[in-house]
Amino acid sequence: MSFGFRRYEPPTSQALLAPAWAQAPRDLVPGLTGIRLEVVGSGGSVRIHSIEAYPSGFLMTIESRLAQRRLSAAELRSAARVRHQSTNEREIHDRLLVNIAFTDRTSFRIEDAKWPPRDPSTPAPRGMQVILLYHSGGSAGDFVSIMARRLWFTRLPSSGQVSVTVAWTGILAGRRRLSFNTDTIIEAASTVVPAW
Repeated sequence: MSFGFRRYEPPTSQALLAPAWAQAPRDLVPGLTGIRLEVVGSGGSVRIHSIEAYPSGFLMTIESRLAQRRLSAAELRSAARVRHQSTNEREIHDRLLVNIAFTDRTSFRIEDAKWPPRDPSTPAPRGMQVILLYHSGGSAGDFVSIMARRLWFTRLPSSGQVSVTVAWTGILAGRRRLSFNTDTIIEAASTVVPAW
C-alpha cells in the first residue's frame, strides 16, 4: 500500500503583517523613561508605566488592578462559579475609561484604540494614532485581578504637558486627573541605539 503526498510548495503570498508604522521598530533599543503614574481607589488601582520612546513614536502600558475577594472552598469547587467570577472581572476591567490629552489638543480615549492593520501596504495615517498591540489579563495571587493594555503611539508628542484622566465606575470615586511632561519622552527618544 502506498500513499501519495503532494509535493511541498512554499507559500506564494506574504504573511499578513502589520505595517512598520503600526508597531515599535524591532531593530532599535528604545529610550527608557522613569514615568510611572498610579491612581488608587478602594476597589482597585490604575497604573501607567513602561513608557519606551523611539524616534517614530512611543509605547505605554496601562494596567488596571482589581482587588478580589477570596473565594470559599465551596465556590472554588464550582467550575461554573469560577467561570462567572472571571467573566464578571473582565466586564469590570472593561469599564475603565482613560483619556490622554496632549498639548497640541490631540486626545485619545484608550478604550477606542484599534488593533494594527494586517496589510503591510496600509499607508501611515496623518497625525498621531494609538494602536493596541496587545492586552492580557491574569491574577497576582488570590487577591488581585490584572488587565494590561500595551499601546503604541505612532508619533512623538510635542513638548508640553500630557493630561491623563482616569474614570472607573464602581472602583474609583469620580474622575482622577494626572499629568506629566512630554520632554521626558522626547529626551528618551534621542537615546535610542541600534539593536545590532
